[in-house]
Amino acid sequence: MSKNHNPTTCEKNFLPITAEINDGRIGSGALQIKDGISEVTNSSRLPPLDGQSLVSNNPAYSNQPTSYLALKAYHAKRIQFAEDGTERSAAYIANHNTAINGWVKDLSKRRGLPCTGNENDLLLVGDELGVNFSGSLGEHLQNLQEKGYSPDTINDRKSIMWMVRESALELIKTSGLPESFNEALGCLIDVSGKTIVAIAAKAEIPDPTLRRWVAGVYLPKRESIPAVARLEDVFGVVRGTLTSRLVHLTHIYHDGPYETGATPWRQHLRKQQGYHYRLKAFTPILESEFSELVSFFTDDVWLANHGLERNSEWRIDPDGNIPTANIVRSELSGFMGRLVLTPNTANPWLNGMGMEEECLSLALMSDAPLVLGHVEFNRERSYSQSYNSGTICFLNICTSWLRKGTGFLRQQPHYGAKLPKAVAPEDWDRWCQENREKILKFIKTIKQSKNRPVVMTRDPFVAVRKFIEELEHPISILIEMTENMKRRIPQLRNGSAVVLAGHIRDIFFAEFITSYPLRIKNISRMKFNLRVLDNAGPALEDAEDMNLYRRPDGSWWIRYTKREMKNGVAVDVPVAKSVVPILEEYLFVHRPVLIKSMKDAVNRRRAKLGMSLLSVEEEQAIELNPYVFRQGPYAARRMKKKQLEKYTGAQNMTEDSLSDRMLHMTQRYIPNCKGFSAHAVRHLVASDYIKNDPNGYEVAAAALNDSVATVRKHYAWVSPCDKIRPWQDYFEQLKNRFGGGSSSPAAVVAA
Repeated sequence: MSKNHNPTTCEKNFLPITAEINDGRIGSGALQIKDGISEVTNSSRLPPLDGQSLVSNNPAYSNQPTSYLALKAYHAKRIQFAEDGTERSAAYIANHNTAINGWVKDLSKRRGLPCTGNENDLLLVGDELGVNFSGSLGEHLQNLQEKGYSPDTINDRKSIMWMVRESALELIKTSGLPESFNEALGCLIDVSGKTIVAIAAKAEIPDPTLRRWVAGVYLPKRESIPAVARLEDVFGVVRGTLTSRLVHLTHIYHDGPYETGATPWRQHLRKQQGYHYRLKAFTPILESEFSELVSFFTDDVWLANHGLERNSEWRIDPDGNIPTANIVRSELSGFMGRLVLTPNTANPWLNGMGMEEECLSLALMSDAPLVLGHVEFNRERSYSQSYNSGTICFLNICTSWLRKGTGFLRQQPHYGAKLPKAVAPEDWDRWCQENREKILKFIKTIKQSKNRPVVMTRDPFVAVRKFIEELEHPISILIEMTENMKRRIPQLRNGSAVVLAGHIRDIFFAEFITSYPLRIKNISRMKFNLRVLDNAGPALEDAEDMNLYRRPDGSWWIRYTKREMKNGVAVDVPVAKSVVPILEEYLFVHRPVLIKSMKDAVNRRRAKLGMSLLSVEEEQAIELNPYVFRQGPYAARRMKKKQLEKYTGAQNMTEDSLSDRMLHMTQRYIPNCKGFSAHAVRHLVASDYIKNDPNGYEVAAAALNDSVATVRKHYAWVSPCDKIRPWQDYFEQLKNRFGGGSSSPAAVVAA
């Protein structure tokens, strides 16, 4: 007997499953399953336990299975009103009924039953809306596709059937039993008055297994579903009473491992991982020169003191990060890394110049043969075996440094002495000019080439192109994804609070970026004012620097200065109302859980590695850190000692971390999706609006915080649906008015 269940309470709460839907009862027989088909037998009820049935102990309980007729009535009542209390239209209800009818018609066909309407309504609800829902839904959607239904209609039917499934489970669970599987099982055992040993023997389940299920230590696996069904028979309850509570067995994502190398480009990238060539670290000389390069483009005082000129400067983010410097450093790492590789190797992916690291200098960027050799090296390694936008970017860096009057290298003749064959100061200007012309000529040649043109190596739309092309509303897959994620919340609430916190964070991230597709850099560095959330706690000194804030009227807003935005335009916009509930739940409830778990993880890892624990000041830094998105404790658990020495736990989630979360979510919660990163969300949002508004480029540009010209350039291939719609609507009106065979105008004239 379970110690956690009170028989009196269970008996009091054990109510009829179909108490509210009287027309859901079909005869007086009990439900049996044969070869996966639900049938009603002539027996009054299933075999009782030791001559006594749980049902007989509860006269108010109705042991009748649920029909689809009852389900339709229950579902219509359940969806009659929206969450805001607005009554839904009759057309909305009718659309759901149509979807259910189509589902039942398919189900009847698979079961070999007649497909007439009345008999469809009398069909019994089985595991096709329970633990087998994922497979049944897949078969149904495939059938709709074969019948020629549009992708949008199929997407709509899929969404409706998820809602219908929720209604079915709710209807089955209205017996008054607890929500969770183990608590419902314990309650049934308590009410039966029988021992676990007796029940296990009757259901042919090992006694230790049943005890673990009741205690919630383990939950049944998919292969245990028949055993759970036998338990339902033993208790004399409707099939589905327990199996409907096995939420963890309903896969809302595809089975099997995630397709990490799903696209050809990703597969090529994984293949390259064994052929590293970039410098792991700059030499002291190279580091010093790079520091001067950064000062040249960012420090006005340094520029004036050295008597140099520039025609552009690098933007410095408010947090001190310099995006262009990061790009240039990456390009230099590749260029210098290739130079030190062994020459004349059989593998073109690792064929270098054999230079000594001590000889590396920015001066080498002025040598056209070395520069063009690196370009060819990268072409050999590229997925398309072609020159690409990265090629042009690298070459433009070189030519800009060699530009007369404002070039970083050209204005500093002393760099000539650092070349393998030194160039005298008096010859430096001519050297720079000649090599610049060679590089510019090469750029012109490849841009005009028919044999080896500049192409896009990686299609940024590849992971989402099918959604953009096939769906009228591409953004619907993101909404579906977050809904699928929310379906896991009840299950996770019974487990680890840290896992749940990370899941809620991910849902908020997904909903926020869908409603306002900021660049991932801005989301990663989003800050908020702690004073807003906890008046009793410490407050940050400068609330004006915060991006997420709450106004006195309770509304949440997002603001970024022009320095923080790539397009240099400041923003101050409200958070979408539908996103606010999950935002507040994350900030108030789950973010503190992540913060505490991070402190504990860092301390445990430090203790394990023999390091001192976090100081009081360091712990306060973690608690007061203003970044909205916080990492879970998993990163700290894997860190080595050197990494942990620099890691305080107060850092924000990096751009890569957030983008990886999006890749994980889209692979897991969007059926048959290869996964895409955070930046692809911008593609879906922009294309959705452009497709559904012929003049949508300006609004899409506003949503992306980008220029209209840029949006037109990148989304010109997205065809607006509305351009043809006015004519199609007009055509349909004429067809309805004049169509109908002999009654058509032409037929009347002929008569």
